[in-house]
Amino acid sequence: MKRMAIVFVIALGPALLAQAISLKPGQYEVVSVMAPAGRATGMPPRKDLHCYTPQELDHLSDLMAKKDKGCNVVKSNVAGSALSFVTECSSPDGSKMTITGDVTFASRESYHSVVNMKQTAGPPTPFAQGMTVTTDAKRIGECAK
Repeated sequence: MKRMAIVFVIALGPALLAQAISLKPGQYEVVSVMAPAGRATGMPPRKDLHCYTPQELDHLSDLMAKKDKGCNVVKSNVAGSALSFVTECSSPDGSKMTITGDVTFASRESYHSVVNMKQTAGPPTPFAQGMTVTTDAKRIGECAK
C-alpha cells in the first residue's frame, strides 16, 4: 500500500508541478479511492491531510525531478484548468509501469484527479492488470503549526 501511495505521488507530481501556481497554500483534505482494473468498486476511501506550504509549491519541481525515482514524464498537456500526463517508471528489478492521469483544478483550493497505472514489464504485481486511483482534494484551512 505504501508503495502504491509513492507511485501515486510520483504520478500526481507532474500535475502539481504544472499547476502549482494555481493552488493556494494550506491544509488539504485528500480523499483517494483505488480500484483494480475491471472492477466497479475498489478499496475503501483513504482520507489524508496534507499541508501545502508556499515553499513546497514553489519548489515542487525540485522534489519531483529526482532521478533516483526512476520516472520520466513523457507527455504533459495543460488546457485551461485541466492537465493530462503520461509518466513511465522503471524499477531496479526490471519492472516498468505506465501512469496516465487527468487532473482538473476546480479552483485555487481544490482538484480532482484520475490516475491509471499499469505494469508493462517485470515480475507480476497487483498493477499487472491495472489500477485506477481517483482523488478529490480540497483546502480546509491553514496548516497546523
